[in-house]
Amino acid sequence: MNLPEAKLHRHEQFRSTFLEHDRDVLVWLPPGYENDDGSSEGSGQPFATQVQDEGSRTAALNHRDEPSSRTAALNHRDEPSSRTTGPNHRDEPSSRTTGPNPRYPVFYMHDGQNLFDPDTAFQPGEHWRVGETAARLIEEGAIEPLIIVGIYNTGDARIDEYTPIGDKKLGGGHADDYGRMIIEELKPLIDRSYRTRPDAANTGIGGSSLGGLVSLHLGFTHPAVFTKIAALSPSVWWGRKAILRTVREARSKPPIRLWVDMGTAEGRRGLEDARLLKAALVGLGFSPGADLHYAEYEGATHSEQAWSERVGPMLRYLFPKVSQIAGVPQVPRVPGVP
Repeated sequence: MNLPEAKLHRHEQFRSTFLEHDRDVLVWLPPGYENDDGSSEGSGQPFATQVQDEGSRTAALNHRDEPSSRTAALNHRDEPSSRTTGPNHRDEPSSRTTGPNPRYPVFYMHDGQNLFDPDTAFQPGEHWRVGETAARLIEEGAIEPLIIVGIYNTGDARIDEYTPIGDKKLGGGHADDYGRMIIEELKPLIDRSYRTRPDAANTGIGGSSLGGLVSLHLGFTHPAVFTKIAALSPSVWWGRKAILRTVREARSKPPIRLWVDMGTAEGRRGLEDARLLKAALVGLGFSPGADLHYAEYEGATHSEQAWSERVGPMLRYLFPKVSQIAGVPQVPRVPGVP
């Protein structure tokens, strides 16, 4: 199968009412993505967009209609599937998985500058190769086509935004505000602008290190928004292992599907913390091999290069190819998710 090239859109200086700093947002569209008009652009986007074929750069497309609308708080909180559907989402879009213009699940990922482009990566030349990997797996039929949203971190404010509680020396503690930015501002805009399946069963969030930590936090605090969670080398240590308390004190197991991993060369504390996290998740009712994937990667370091090698398995687990049963598409379900 020879699919068309994927597209990468760059939305510059996305502004939030909940956070101090603006940030770029990247939107990766799968091979063959088209709108109703046959174009591969997002529709109705209220900010400047750079569009490029995978691995190339092109001129900016100016989509600046009503720029002030990008900062509006839409108050979706924990019922996004009923409130984030804009004028382009008619006829129960979450169920429209086939046809000439199918809709796609969405995976929100942190540290967006490290995902697609070696020139913008924290370590120049070392990026996750998310676009190349996703395109290959889609072409192989290993995963379902999906939209991937890469949210840039904001440098020095990264710790502040990716941590659920504060630290006297390191600061932090504004993960909930960061989550509100995604849920109340960015996600509605993505759902209006692209052909998404906006329901929780088709929405994921993931990252590494502190990005893994904030993904776990948002998965537990907003399971009605995100049900596919990727935590690569999560910073369990933060806040005296506050994420363990979140898991252990949960009243019930949220209906989410979890990918958790750690490299054996990330230090003894990292491994011990990851194992404590796994034990807490299993104690809450998560089942390894079902709604929990836990893995330790031999010799893997705490680095972009190491995480890039886990993108493929992670996507296979969270976004497996829709199976065909008697010709009817069937999406593998997470226990407890309707």
